[in-house]
Amino acid sequence: MQVIGISLLALHLKGSHALNLGTVSIAQAVAFGVFSLLGGTLTDRFHPRRVLLVTQFIAPLLALGFGLLLVHQQGTLLMLATFAFLSAMVASVDGPARAALLPDLVADDLVMKAGALMTLSVNVSSTLGPLMAGWIAGHLGLPAVFFLNATSFFGVIVVLLVYVKDSNPPQPTHRPAAWAAILEGLSVVRQDLLLRSALLSYGIARFFVYLVRAARE
Repeated sequence: MQVIGISLLALHLKGSHALNLGTVSIAQAVAFGVFSLLGGTLTDRFHPRRVLLVTQFIAPLLALGFGLLLVHQQGTLLMLATFAFLSAMVASVDGPARAALLPDLVADDLVMKAGALMTLSVNVSSTLGPLMAGWIAGHLGLPAVFFLNATSFFGVIVVLLVYVKDSNPPQPTHRPAAWAAILEGLSVVRQDLLLRSALLSYGIARFFVYLVRAARE
């Protein structure tokens, strides 16, 4: 819902609609490009539950804060781009932690099925979320999109606090620096043709899907 809310707000701001959408899109792309690598590194260094607790607390605060700005008519392109950047940054760290938490939630023989179920839930939410965001924005106003999105994180926080416990995997005696771990990951991708092809294909597909979506908006 929040992605659609950001796009709708960009169209409501003064100035060129194309410039507004382009600025927001660049802010999101830069955040995803930079912090996706850092998200995997943080998940390797800290238990995924702890990483998720941080992201799940920050994300609703961002949505709530921006919703309050809209209520008081304080939304500007700079604020929207900053909010889009910060939201994408949190999502970049949140994604790897979600995937890494699966082995702690289900038995080893169910990890693949759990991963498929998580992918299905993401696809369903990506389909229904825009419909809900459009209806809410049309009937309750744009601030309501961000307020309701903020409430959606509370259930995950409760589950993480009550039902998910930290495991204690053996810690390596020597831990490389974060930048070294990122470079090592990039080196693995460069050397593995199948992995490199899969990531490149996914990136190209996402790029064109994003272009089509932006053009329709």
